[in-house]
Amino acid sequence: MPAIMSNKPATRLNAAPQNRLTEEFLASVDDLGATVLRLNATIELGIDLTREREPNLLVETFCRGAQDIIGAKYAACGMTGRDGHEIAYLHTCGLPADTADLLRDAASQRSLFRWMTESGSADRRRAIGGDIRRVGLPENHPWIDSFLGVPIHGSGDTPGWLYLAEKLTGDRFTDEDERLASTLAWQAGVAYQNAHLHEENARHRITLEGQAQTLATQISERERAEQTGAQLQRQLLLAQKTEALGTLAGGVAHDINNCLVPITSLTALMLETAQAGSRDQTCLELIKEAGDRIGDLVGRILVFSRREAAVNAPIDLAAIFRESVNLLRATLPATVDLRSQVAIDHAIIEGDAGQLQQILLNLCVNAADAIGDAGGVIEISLDGIDLEQGLDAVDGRIAPGRYYRLRAADSGCGMDQATIARIFEPFYTTKEPGKGTGLGLAMVHTIVVSHSGHLRVESRPGAGTAFEIYLPTGEPPAREC
Repeated sequence: MPAIMSNKPATRLNAAPQNRLTEEFLASVDDLGATVLRLNATIELGIDLTREREPNLLVETFCRGAQDIIGAKYAACGMTGRDGHEIAYLHTCGLPADTADLLRDAASQRSLFRWMTESGSADRRRAIGGDIRRVGLPENHPWIDSFLGVPIHGSGDTPGWLYLAEKLTGDRFTDEDERLASTLAWQAGVAYQNAHLHEENARHRITLEGQAQTLATQISERERAEQTGAQLQRQLLLAQKTEALGTLAGGVAHDINNCLVPITSLTALMLETAQAGSRDQTCLELIKEAGDRIGDLVGRILVFSRREAAVNAPIDLAAIFRESVNLLRATLPATVDLRSQVAIDHAIIEGDAGQLQQILLNLCVNAADAIGDAGGVIEISLDGIDLEQGLDAVDGRIAPGRYYRLRAADSGCGMDQATIARIFEPFYTTKEPGKGTGLGLAMVHTIVVSHSGHLRVESRPGAGTAFEIYLPTGEPPAREC
């Protein structure tokens, strides 16, 4: 537009284009805000589902959450029992009591369940015009004009279904609604199967406790089983959150980027005509910085949505370590004393060089934040180690073998055990608002696991923190002659 590209002050001739530009800009901001709200609500619902262990409460939580996030007048969710055929749990939202009773009828449940699960994918109907028979709902169902049904998938089967009817805005359900509903249904399917798994674990624990009361020799085995079960449960929750976030990011990142493009580009154009030092220029620069931060956050979230295997190649971990040290010396605050040590000349492994460098950078940046303005020491090292016995780690137990060990220790404030238990959760942070996203250590964990490695953490309040990363060399342990 001439009014935007010109360096001359705006006149009445270019006022109309400028107004249209402002309207487009505000519309883009509104779209971005709505998308971010949906993203936050979906993440919160996913976390609530991971915490719920009662199947009937899980179905109710999911049904209400999906109705609120998508924005539908009516919603219903049905889940099968252990046999995988009959609906064992059903919850409705917004429907009259007599309609809900018909949905609970066994024949209606089988018909609706079969119809939704035959295709194995979402089904969206438009312009129904109140003809309920077109979607197989009970005849006394309230009048609707739009319908969205999605199967709820688990690990290899379809344990249930969700349907949403009559969008509150009066519009019809969109492609974004369908993608979001499918993502929510996937989260519910995983959480539902985990609830059944939790029940099985509870029964197994009760059996072990009964045996321990009669056989004193099994007490130590029972304690180890409980510890292993608790550790596996924490790993399951962390993996589920990460996987759910990855699935969600893949569905909404495209929409967020579409909203960001007009904001950042139009802001850049308006900055060209803004008077230097003016209030308009200051506001536009703040908008541009906010857009850049959102783009960076989306890029980091997408790390969790990449399901394809990394393109690994033989790399020298020692060379990556030395390169990272040079970069860190130039970026860390002057109050931080960085000390490095490499005990091996070469450390050849199969991996992604960029991701492995990101591990060391994230650990050192977190260490510098923990040290603060008072100053302190960060010690990083790389060596080779033969483990003759296994070691406990964050994500399980490290098997005996030969590993390359990357260590990063700081003299910062340290952490208590409650904090250590959560530091690898996505979006968990102990920093002040605006100073961290909670993705740094989550990315470290994801990268280490993708390289078949393991993590260990040692920390105490006031005594600093040490991270150890063990990456397998692929070589047999060294033997003494």
